[in-house]
Amino acid sequence: MTSPLENLCGPDKSLSKEAPDATEFAGLKQSGLRRLADAEKEANAPESRFDLA
Repeated sequence: MTSPLENLCGPDKSLSKEAPDATEFAGLKQSGLRRLADAEKEANAPESRFDLA
């Protein structure tokens, strides 16, 4: 039985492991925090706020 993650890469293709990257993680975290802050702004349309959250 294959895992759900293996299903993402396509038939007969395997996932490759990547080493953790602290810089990439920090960038993704910062991006998420900025979007959450924007989601709180009532000046943005409700749909935009939902997407940002």
